[in-house]
Amino acid sequence: MKTIAVFTDYSEQSAHAARFALHLAKKIKANVLLYNLCMVASKKQLQPQLAWAEADFEEEKNLTQRNNLEAFCTELENELKLNSFPGAYLPEISYEYCDTEIVDVMTSVIDNKSIAFIVIATQSEDDIGTFMMRENCQKIIDWSTVPVLIVPENTAIHNPEKIAFAANLDANDTDYINMLTAITQQFSPEIMVTHINMDSSQNEYETAENLLIKNICYKVNYGRIYYRSTSTNNIKNGWEWLNKNKKCDLLAMVQQPKFVLKEFFKLASTPQITYHLTIPILIFPTLI
Repeated sequence: MKTIAVFTDYSEQSAHAARFALHLAKKIKANVLLYNLCMVASKKQLQPQLAWAEADFEEEKNLTQRNNLEAFCTELENELKLNSFPGAYLPEISYEYCDTEIVDVMTSVIDNKSIAFIVIATQSEDDIGTFMMRENCQKIIDWSTVPVLIVPENTAIHNPEKIAFAANLDANDTDYINMLTAITQQFSPEIMVTHINMDSSQNEYETAENLLIKNICYKVNYGRIYYRSTSTNNIKNGWEWLNKNKKCDLLAMVQQPKFVLKEFFKLASTPQITYHLTIPILIFPTLI
């Protein structure tokens, strides 16, 4: 049975992401596994603590976190039963308690081979592009061996009907597309494969696009898929083209170096490009 790992800090944003994950789990017949993880980097204790006082504090903290996870599980289970038709598939909702340090949580996720993907929420003060540049978000993306779904706080909870996949125009594109269809095929979404061509005059882009189209035909067993090239002279125009002409419910892309993501979202000079981007982004780990 597939499992969706959901990272929560009990904020409104992470609670919304958990409900989004639960909606997906019902459709793809997966279970949901909650982890307690604070996305804000922790600060080390500045003053020395007595050993017994520190032990008592840790014990109390662990008990509180376990109780919070259990209470959130119960809350989601009750909502699920209340909002589901009789006989409908009800995902099993459970939690795994471990230390809230990101390295411990990610180690637990990596060791759990049933996990299909991870769901995390953006922070209230961040647009999705800014959030993806944060240290802890980068660690999750870099360390994960499964896709990471980032859910903005204003994302509507419904089936994804149209998905945009940002191709790299390399040999692995069809492998990622097949990973995408394996996750989303129960929704039967329309999948638009696209690549923002920053220099349409170069012949190698056309050659790579033609090869990708050919590979999609022969290597991807999914009918509702097509390719669209976005010829533009800058990232901003590419984003505006996608937003105005090809409304999507989800954007999928492959893990990229931080400087590439920064250019993609154009944070340095035009953060307004993605400020109103409210659709989730699915990040695939780089294939080795």
